[in-house]
Amino acid sequence: MVIWEIIFRFSYGVTTPYQAWMAEEFPIEERPKVSQIQNSFNYLGNGIMAIFSLLILTSYVNELKLAREAPIPFIPPIPLNVSIPIIIFGMMTIILFYIIALKMPTEPHFKIKSNLKDSLKTIVKNKNFMKIVLMVGISGFGWSMITSIMLKYLVDTLNLGTIDYMISAVALLLTIFIFLYLWRRTIQKRGKKKALLYIFLSAIAFLPISLIGLIPMDSYLGLGIIFIVGIGAILGGWFLFPYIGYADVAEDDEKSTGELKAGIYTGFPSIILNIFQAIGAFFIGVILSLPSI
Repeated sequence: MVIWEIIFRFSYGVTTPYQAWMAEEFPIEERPKVSQIQNSFNYLGNGIMAIFSLLILTSYVNELKLAREAPIPFIPPIPLNVSIPIIIFGMMTIILFYIIALKMPTEPHFKIKSNLKDSLKTIVKNKNFMKIVLMVGISGFGWSMITSIMLKYLVDTLNLGTIDYMISAVALLLTIFIFLYLWRRTIQKRGKKKALLYIFLSAIAFLPISLIGLIPMDSYLGLGIIFIVGIGAILGGWFLFPYIGYADVAEDDEKSTGELKAGIYTGFPSIILNIFQAIGAFFIGVILSLPSI
């Protein structure tokens, strides 16, 4: 599993140039819409993954557990309804990346005179960019805990069954799709700064609703849907911003330096974000390991 995780992370890191294309291919007024489409496909993939895991993969995982606990442990054969979708997913990933690489317009040739070391010095001295990176990092600390615990909250705290859980999960995806559009419209009408402020204030005001789960109820489905819809509305806005922000800063830097460093402006924040997300994952793991009260 460690080897698989390393290979996956390395492979995902190679996709950074695709994200850097935002600054190279799209003018500033189109970026909110592009980010909306980008995130819509991200969550479409997450939804397919969740359905596959819940309806198909879970049964095979249970078989594996029983096989390990048998007097003579063995590995049960992988059924076709598990192996075929996995092969299809892998082929689709490779094919779609090649289609994107071949069909997207070739970005203009930008002559880069500075080396990697000089570029790093430039972006670190960019106070506006570093503030954005710090904001994304600190926010990532919180968002990583929220996203890792929100569905677990439905099961462990609200005691939702399989059907109720699936209803809530579908509500989450639909809400994110809807609010990706609504927040994009807000950005275009009110500007990025105000829209981002609205997102943070909404999160601060909404998250305490989770405490209502401490109140005894006959059914928690309604609360679960309200909770997950609120989370989806907030995340739908937040996920629009990183792609847009890095592209805008890279374009501003180009005006002062004459060089478009879209790649490093997109890649560098991932280092900081991963550190904060790792801390968030560790922190929430410590909290979940505490004994029940």
